[in-house]
Amino acid sequence: MKTLLAIDLGIRMGWSSYSEDGSLSGFGSHNYGSARRLKKAVYPLLMQFGKVEYLIIEGGGKLTKYWSKVAHRQSIHVIQTHAHVWRESLFLQKDITHTSQMKKHAEHQARQIIEQSGLSQPNTLMHDAAEAILIGFWGCLQTGWISKQR
Repeated sequence: MKTLLAIDLGIRMGWSSYSEDGSLSGFGSHNYGSARRLKKAVYPLLMQFGKVEYLIIEGGGKLTKYWSKVAHRQSIHVIQTHAHVWRESLFLQKDITHTSQMKKHAEHQARQIIEQSGLSQPNTLMHDAAEAILIGFWGCLQTGWISKQR
């Protein structure tokens, strides 16, 4: 089965995975502590998801290069985006005016996606994992894995 993997890039990183039917299959957050540790973790992380067809990365800089380099070697399609791009696509303008509102709204929408996918709700949903869920949802829209917002 093909997988779309979405990354909210940073030393503290959120991730989500989607199956090709557009359903959320997993999510999480991890703090690697340094760019060096993250760089060493990229290949094993990608391999744990099986056949990754798309890697959606939100962010830029040298951390993006680590992911892109490994992904290209594995023939994974890489789509790089930025927060304002996917947020404008998924949020109403009134929901993206203040950072605290955005994070709260992202958590709410991510929890809806978790529920629709039949996964267990976490007690605490870290904001980077919540945003990775939404980045992945946006990626599913961009790649045609889902045709409209649910």
